[in-house]
Amino acid sequence: MRGYVKGQNVADEIAVIREAFQRAATAIQAGPDAEQSFADASALGELAKGLEIEAAEFRAVQAARLADTRALSMGQVARMLGVSRSRAAQLVTAGRSKENPVTDPGTEPEPATLAMAIIVAMPGILMARRHDRIPPWTFPGTEIRPGESPAQAAVRGVLKETGLTATVDRVIGRRIHPKTGRVMIYMEATVDATDARLEDPEDLAEVRWVDLAEADQLMPDMFPIVRQHLGRVLGAA
Repeated sequence: MRGYVKGQNVADEIAVIREAFQRAATAIQAGPDAEQSFADASALGELAKGLEIEAAEFRAVQAARLADTRALSMGQVARMLGVSRSRAAQLVTAGRSKENPVTDPGTEPEPATLAMAIIVAMPGILMARRHDRIPPWTFPGTEIRPGESPAQAAVRGVLKETGLTATVDRVIGRRIHPKTGRVMIYMEATVDATDARLEDPEDLAEVRWVDLAEADQLMPDMFPIVRQHLGRVLGAA
C-alpha cells in the first residue's frame, strides 16, 4: 500500500508556493527593462489577489464541511475556528453556497480508493507502521483494484500485510484522508487468528496489536467515525 504523492503534505506545498513567489520576484528585480519589470510585478500582484480570493472562498467551503460532516452547532464551529459565532455563521453560509473555488485542470492522476480493515480481537486493535510515514500508522488494507469490491480488497490487504485471513462484516465509514488525499473506505472485519506477522516489509515497518489508548496516541487524527466504532466495540468512551 504505497503512499500517494498529490497533496500529501500541505505545509510543503505552501512552502513551494512561497518559494515560487520569491523566485518570480527575484527574476523581476533582475530584469533589464524597468517598464517590463513593472508589468511583470503587476501581473504577479494580480495573481496574488486572485489567490487570496480563492483561498478565502476555499476557507469558507472548509468551514461548511467541518460543520456538516461533524454535525456541529455554530457555537461549536466558532470555538474550533477561533472566531465569533456570527463570523462562523457567515463562513458556513458562504461555504454552503459555493462549489470548490480552487481550479482543478484535471491533468493530475486521481488518488486511488483504499479499503481499510478495522480489526478488534482479544489482543486489541490491529495496526501497522509505515516506512514512509504517510501516514505514520494505519490500519491493514490496500488499494481497490478495478472490478474488485471494497470487502475483497480489504481481505486481500489483510492477508498481504499480516498473513491473517479476514472476514468483512460491514462498511463503517468513508472519507478523503486529510494527509494523503486518498479516498478511504473503513470496514469492520474479523480474523481467523491473532498471530499477525509482518508480510509486507517493503511498505511496512511492523504490524502489532494495540489497546485503544495506544491507538489514540499513535493515530491522533483517527477518523472520528472509526474512533467511535472502536470505543463502542471496546466499551470505552
